[in-house]
Amino acid sequence: MEKKGHILNFISIFMMAIGPLLAKFGVLEISPAKAAIINVLVIIAACYLFGIIQRKKVAFYKDREMIFLGVLNSLGVILMYVSTSLLSPVEIGFIGRFYTVFAILLSLLLLRERILKNETIFILFAMLGIFLFRYGQCIRC
Repeated sequence: MEKKGHILNFISIFMMAIGPLLAKFGVLEISPAKAAIINVLVIIAACYLFGIIQRKKVAFYKDREMIFLGVLNSLGVILMYVSTSLLSPVEIGFIGRFYTVFAILLSLLLLRERILKNETIFILFAMLGIFLFRYGQCIRC
C-alpha cells in the first residue's frame, strides 16, 4: 500500500504542477473568475463520481475543519487563476515548482514532522535546481 501511495502522490504532484501552466492558456479565452468557477464545479463533479465508482454514499460534510479546508482550497483556485492571468508561463512554472517545498515546510511547522539530514540535502538540491532553471534561462537571453 505504501508503494501505491507514493505512486499516487507522484501523479498528484505532476498533475498539480501542470495545472497552473495549462490554466495560463485557459485564461486567454475566458476570465479568471469563470475559469475558477468551472474548476470548482469540475472538482465537485469528479468527487461525486469518484464516490459513486467506489460505491460509497456521497454526503456533504458539515465538519468545521472540512468546510475550512474547502474554503481555503477554493480561494487557492481563484487566486491561481487570477495570478495566471498576470504572470508569464515561466514565472508560473517557477512558482509552481515550489509547491512541494511549501508542503514540506508546512509539514515541519504545523505537523512537527522531523526530517533526516539526507532529506534536507535533497530538499536544498531541489530548491537550488529550481533557481538554476529559472535564472539559467535569463543568461541565454
